[in-house]
Amino acid sequence: MLNNNEKAILTKHNVIHIIGTGGIGVSRLASFFLQKGKRVSGSDVEKNEIVESLEKQGLAFSLGHAAENIPADCDLVIYTLAVKEDNPERAAATSRNIRLLTHFEAIGELSADMYTIAIAGTNGKSTTTAMLGAILEDAGFDPTVFLGSKFSRWGGNLRIGKSDIFVVEADELYRQFLSLSPDILVITNIEREHLDYYKDLHDIITAFEALAKKLPDTGWLVYNTDDDGSADLGQRINFEHKFSFGKKGKYIILKNQSIAGGKRQFTFHYDKHDYEGEMSIPGEYNLYNALGAISAAHLARADFDAILKSLATFKGIWRRFEMIGEWGPRKTKIISDYAHHPTALHRLKKTLREAYPKQRIALVFQPHQVERTKLLQQEFIDTLSEKQLDLTIITDIFQVTGREHSSQEVSGKDIFIEVGKRNPAIEYISKPEKSINKIKELISQYDVAVFAGAGDIYKIPIEIMKESVK
Repeated sequence: MLNNNEKAILTKHNVIHIIGTGGIGVSRLASFFLQKGKRVSGSDVEKNEIVESLEKQGLAFSLGHAAENIPADCDLVIYTLAVKEDNPERAAATSRNIRLLTHFEAIGELSADMYTIAIAGTNGKSTTTAMLGAILEDAGFDPTVFLGSKFSRWGGNLRIGKSDIFVVEADELYRQFLSLSPDILVITNIEREHLDYYKDLHDIITAFEALAKKLPDTGWLVYNTDDDGSADLGQRINFEHKFSFGKKGKYIILKNQSIAGGKRQFTFHYDKHDYEGEMSIPGEYNLYNALGAISAAHLARADFDAILKSLATFKGIWRRFEMIGEWGPRKTKIISDYAHHPTALHRLKKTLREAYPKQRIALVFQPHQVERTKLLQQEFIDTLSEKQLDLTIITDIFQVTGREHSSQEVSGKDIFIEVGKRNPAIEYISKPEKSINKIKELISQYDVAVFAGAGDIYKIPIEIMKESVK
């Protein structure tokens, strides 16, 4: 069944080719179009589990990029921003006058015709988007949700609903979220990030400001007053409908929180009433993600009782403090996490110690992208030097295809050397995929081992756990 508000893009195109299909973001579109009955082909430089899932849905996949990968009757080509203009498929589409869109331009066309709730911020976007989507689903709103991670409840990174509500994770990199047309905009936090593109924090805030200015007069700007960046944005924007949350919030006011039985219990005040909630996922940062989701769900007219009931059942998403299993004679808990920014790492370490106060904890961290690592080098050193955990293993940097243009020079070993001057409980492993036995030897002495980073470090715990099922 087609939602009438989706017809604008869906009636224009029937044969769609997607360049870079294996990416977590663009794959949402591939799955969406496949489930809407379109003929979809795609290509990428490698075949991963995302591509394999799409093939099961009907994707015609080509390994590598070549002009002939584009079907003869193709009427739309979508590409990720990592795909440059000289890519043979982009070039072929241009020469054949086939319509070309970036993946966020395509999402923006959906957004323009639907009631859009956009979740933006440096950290927490994926979790907040999944929380909000699940709340609206449980409350009977039947939303379509585009997620930048995977959610086991939906079997991936996409939920297709029949209502006109569109919940989308809004990516700030390259200002691509400016393709969206939000009716509600949630800002989780704003920090120095993507400094290979943005000049500084001010430049980042101006991008979020530009997105906020796209809100209609009837729209709502939702922001976190306890985060300096988003609070600054809230003060900058001269807009009638501003809805803030946090301890300093004007509407959703966080009053207290506590941990009991492994769950976080909290109370917030709104409109002369106090409301009590509970969460099973750890971390104070996730409480702030929840407050953003609660605010947006309320503005979408969901009942607070339904919101809090749904939130209490939320179990988390892929690579966000994800429990992979237990391994080895010590039954070491193996956790996978996406943290790749110094602030996210700090919050992860704090949460680990909060969740496992008496256990021995090892962190395996893979830095992500050379220029990010160089520009935030001192912040990474400071964060990794904190001694909450019992062992830190640093790997070499995961280099991101299409984004490594800088002359900056830094390595994982450079970080290791500097951290080692302040925290001797540290090891360096250059290529973790070739040193799994060494990693297993190290973590076998610990009760908890967490593998963090936005690159391919998540594959290591999967390999380690294979031993447990033999």
